[in-house]
Amino acid sequence: MSTDLPAGPAGSAAPAASPAPVPAAPDRRGALELARPVAARYMSYKYHCWHYPEGVTFLGLLYLTEATGETRYCEYVAGQIKNFHATRRLWGEPDESDPGYGAKQMAPGFRRPTPEEVARLGICPFCGAAARSPHDALLVQDDLSVVCVRPRNDSRIQNGIWLELYRQTKEEQYLDWQRAALAKMIVKQPDYTKRAGFKKLIDASFLPGITLARAGAVTGDRRYHDQAVLQLAEFTKLLRDPATGLFHQAWGWPTDDPDGYTPGHWGRGNGWIIGALIETLAFLPEDHPGRAATLKTFQDLCAALARYQDAAGMWHNVVARADSVPETSATGLIVFAYAKGARLGLLAPEYRARAVRGFAGLRRYVRPDGTVLNTCTGTGPAVIHKLADYYARPLPPNDPHGDGPVLLAASEIVRIEREEAAAAAAAERSPHDFRGR
Repeated sequence: MSTDLPAGPAGSAAPAASPAPVPAAPDRRGALELARPVAARYMSYKYHCWHYPEGVTFLGLLYLTEATGETRYCEYVAGQIKNFHATRRLWGEPDESDPGYGAKQMAPGFRRPTPEEVARLGICPFCGAAARSPHDALLVQDDLSVVCVRPRNDSRIQNGIWLELYRQTKEEQYLDWQRAALAKMIVKQPDYTKRAGFKKLIDASFLPGITLARAGAVTGDRRYHDQAVLQLAEFTKLLRDPATGLFHQAWGWPTDDPDGYTPGHWGRGNGWIIGALIETLAFLPEDHPGRAATLKTFQDLCAALARYQDAAGMWHNVVARADSVPETSATGLIVFAYAKGARLGLLAPEYRARAVRGFAGLRRYVRPDGTVLNTCTGTGPAVIHKLADYYARPLPPNDPHGDGPVLLAASEIVRIEREEAAAAAAAERSPHDFRGR
């Protein structure tokens, strides 16, 4: 395992927020013991925005139910979905419309809540912050009787959440609510060719990753499998760096890089694509003609990232730069992909061990009360022009981008811990064990 990562750029700016202090004593919490307070903190809020980080956290909660059988996580997500459908009708939208595209105009009588109203109504403080865009905000009716979710374009990540709810519950309403939206996801041939005016962001890979192959699995329509393979292949062709095997965050935004890429290799960006790849492979048929190429892309990225796992198990905000901070959302997504890939037989056993080591690193940044530390705040390419810009991103406690990756990682490590506990118990019961006799 690599412990000597390359140094950062000369003169790099220091992080705007210092990394969290690391406890001196070893942390022995199991994955579920760690995940429950994170989930409880998140679920203590009645309302969340309808945006990218919230969709990832919903998936983490659903996978936690699948791994543990504890249904309260699934029930919470279902409640959020049902509230969304109840309130969206106030915008004049039918149930089956695409959830990623909200009403163009604000409904009469709705406004942004005040900070006092955010606390009183049970709105997540990040979601209710005045700094959030009105296009992904929560709005309140003047008399405070209704809190309404206002979606934005990249909220289409939630499409995969409806499908996962259907997969787990078999309740037809979740699939019915998605049929019209799913039909819009089939395009003849995605084209990510570099050209004037074209931009592409690696974050967007997680949407087809968690949605398209899953849609093929639950509907039986192989066009969704085909589309998942095509889109991930286009992301790979455009954004993978052949020199390192890692992925750039974006192409087409203003940057100091002469090739037009965002500089370096952002940690969470590589987490998005590795998560998209393992989710696609989990639902892609064994006989699909694009499976072998997708699997190779996944395995190659896993090997490239393995070079940069640090001695504590973490990955950094700029993957190949040791002086950038250890980062929880990147580590959580990579741990999730490594552990799930090993469980599905797609990776060698060493990656399971790396996942366990990575989760041990994550423990150091998740407090017993469920506070998640060292998560890079939202990092659009418009603010990343040079490598030092990644170093300057804030690391606020409980940034919404950290919850989902931590829960996704925990959902897989729970399975490993239970398997190991069962094996240890079986060994204790073995009639061929003569220890102590």
